[in-house]
Amino acid sequence: MGISTENKDQKLLTNKDLTKMFTRWWLSHETMRTYERGIGPAYFYGMYPSLKKIYGDNDEQFLEAKKRALNFFNGQFSWCASILGISASLEEERKRELDAGGEVTITGDVIENTKVALFGPLAGIGDSITNGTLHYIFISLFLPLALSGNWLGAVLPGIIFIAYTYAEGLFFTRMGYNLGRQAAAELLGGGMMSTYVNALSLLGVFMTGIIGSSFVKLSSSWVVAIEGNSWSIQEILDGMIPGLLPLAIIMGVYFYFEKKGLKPLQAIGWVTVIVGGLAWIGVL
Repeated sequence: MGISTENKDQKLLTNKDLTKMFTRWWLSHETMRTYERGIGPAYFYGMYPSLKKIYGDNDEQFLEAKKRALNFFNGQFSWCASILGISASLEEERKRELDAGGEVTITGDVIENTKVALFGPLAGIGDSITNGTLHYIFISLFLPLALSGNWLGAVLPGIIFIAYTYAEGLFFTRMGYNLGRQAAAELLGGGMMSTYVNALSLLGVFMTGIIGSSFVKLSSSWVVAIEGNSWSIQEILDGMIPGLLPLAIIMGVYFYFEKKGLKPLQAIGWVTVIVGGLAWIGVL
């Protein structure tokens, strides 16, 4: 069993194998975390069937591959799924070289170092783009439904996010396997991925503005009276830029995060104190 040297250019794993590999990883992600190996056990659980098919009855090589798969790993579940595909491709190539009996260029260190080098950058992209942008875009799309009292507004964002990330992770797994080591360049800033990341980042900026203008409500009740004439501060602000006060709140929170780091509870506290104080003195 294992890879035949007669079919060295033919891929061993099928789409069914890759789907099984990703699904096992996807279902076990974050459920097998340990202090020593991170989520390495989940990575191993995903890789196990593919490694068994690649190495077949060679117990020694199979054992070495299992030990590599159990090493420390930490990464976001959809983008880092590509690493499973890349690793499976490298393990397959290593098996071919071992069977051929010549020089082995794909060593265990090459496979391990590739995995370690990729999971940090890909986790950063996945957390910021998929978890930190798309997730909240899905939530914002159904906010009006939730505000109207429809329970689907609370359920549908989660269902859509689960379906999307599963499809995204499966796509990255297959791409990683089919491209092998070339997938790293594509994922970390290649043409298609760069366009994808930039488009989602821009969409996130637009959605922040849309959510702010739709759901952040703030107005001034301050009326200035001079010699029998009165002026509403809110009307003056609306004449300048409609929604200026909500925009000021959003930008204030943004600059606070830029200066102090992402500290949502502190930001909420300061907004409450400032807005409450201005309301108490009659400005808002």
